[in-house]
Amino acid sequence: MTLEPKHPPIVPSYGTATLADLSASILASLEPGSPEPVNVLGLAPAARACLLIVDGLGWELLRDHPAAAPFLSELARNALAPQGRSRRRRNGVPILPKQRATRLVTPEIVNRLRDEP
Repeated sequence: MTLEPKHPPIVPSYGTATLADLSASILASLEPGSPEPVNVLGLAPAARACLLIVDGLGWELLRDHPAAAPFLSELARNALAPQGRSRRRRNGVPILPKQRATRLVTPEIVNRLRDEP
């Protein structure tokens, strides 16, 4: 038995308001001579940019219907599983060990990125 959806799928507004348009527009704002169609959001020119993406929109679906996407469900469970004892925590979140050749992101670094032209 095939179940038909009650509503048609929502189609993103490609070329005007998607995540791909955001990243392309940010990159175009860093290139002063970028063609207009690339910067569809019309972002002002910038010397630096930072894009932070936090995506958890599919977590409830994976949690509630693991059989529909077993591979992704397994990846999500493994990614969120504790990886040993972490003594250091900040606001209840374990602080991961620093890797070689990385710098900690501090408020000063974020402010410098935001304030510099």
